[in-house]
Amino acid sequence: MPGPPIATGQSAPTDQPPQVQAETFKEVKPADIVNWDGSRIVARVGNEVIQWRDVIGTVNERLSNAAGRIPQDKLDDIRMQLAKQQLEQLIQTKVICNEAKRKVAAEAIKKINEKLGEVFDEREIPRVIVRAGAKNAAEIDAKLRENGSSLDHQRRLFVDRMLAQDFVRQKVKSDEDVPLENQLAFYEQHKDEYDYKAKSRWEQITIRFDRTPNRNEAYRMIAEAGNRVLRGEPFAIVARTASQNSSARDGGAIDWTTRGSLASEAIEQAVFTLPAGQMSPILEDKQGFHIVRVIERKDAGRKPFADVQADIRKNMKKDRTDAQVDQYIADLQKQTKIWTAFDGPDRSETLPGATLLTPSNLPVPVIQPEVQQTQMPAAAAPGAYQRKY
Repeated sequence: MPGPPIATGQSAPTDQPPQVQAETFKEVKPADIVNWDGSRIVARVGNEVIQWRDVIGTVNERLSNAAGRIPQDKLDDIRMQLAKQQLEQLIQTKVICNEAKRKVAAEAIKKINEKLGEVFDEREIPRVIVRAGAKNAAEIDAKLRENGSSLDHQRRLFVDRMLAQDFVRQKVKSDEDVPLENQLAFYEQHKDEYDYKAKSRWEQITIRFDRTPNRNEAYRMIAEAGNRVLRGEPFAIVARTASQNSSARDGGAIDWTTRGSLASEAIEQAVFTLPAGQMSPILEDKQGFHIVRVIERKDAGRKPFADVQADIRKNMKKDRTDAQVDQYIADLQKQTKIWTAFDGPDRSETLPGATLLTPSNLPVPVIQPEVQQTQMPAAAAPGAYQRKY
């Protein structure tokens, strides 16, 4: 099935600086962005810009991966949503990179970028080739250009992303441990999350009403099957030859099932109350007659703190680090003038605290050139099953 229409823009990526366009606050509709040119400036972050080709390549790739699952009448809206999400990520990356360039010596930034470029060429490109089933980098570049991007653009985006991630990691305290009292408090506050339901696994023989002439015949058949087991035949063999349940091919064995998940109240009551190894009396529900024998059961309970402490500590450290990162980025954005082509009169809806750029204070753009490159216990017989006929 062919994929969704690809928004490529009117021109393929080139190494030429984009022509600066005059931005206004005209509302952008979903259908408008389909034909945007790759060199179009869609965001300004301080003195730098983000071009449409930086956004649409990733958007087109995600749309292509979802081909056949997106209704045609929703395609433009989803493209717009994905484009806004991608642009937000690029803006955050750009804000952090700009801060890094202010705080780190230019020569050091140059060496970092060169090293990250080598990482992209030596590690990322081979992975992309294998994942895409391509023959070489040139083929990947051609496919990227069809989606409005290029290998050089992807290299630059990778370098910026890695630089931003590394710079932020150095700015947050991610190695500090979480005090034990905080871990215990978290466990108490979220103890319901560590509760687990009772579960059981059992053997079952079923005679269905819809597969027998009448109810009496069904009862005769289930009683005969139960008596065969009581006379010494293995439960599994009887189930395979007599049961009309889907588990018959597995000797009637039904794997771990949690309490509360069975449609049959009669079966659930039996498998969660009978002692392991004891056969049930004949049970009846809407489907038919049943005999069950519990193999093993685990009662409901709660995971002790010692069993989950490591996960609690890890998750609390991650949450704390994420919060610090979010705050750090938010603080940087408050200090940065930001404009995007999707802006209305209030930019705070998508980037809280960011300074809105208006046509009168738009800075002169600095265009970045592309970088080149898971024994049943003995049964306790409850007595013979009585035939009712």
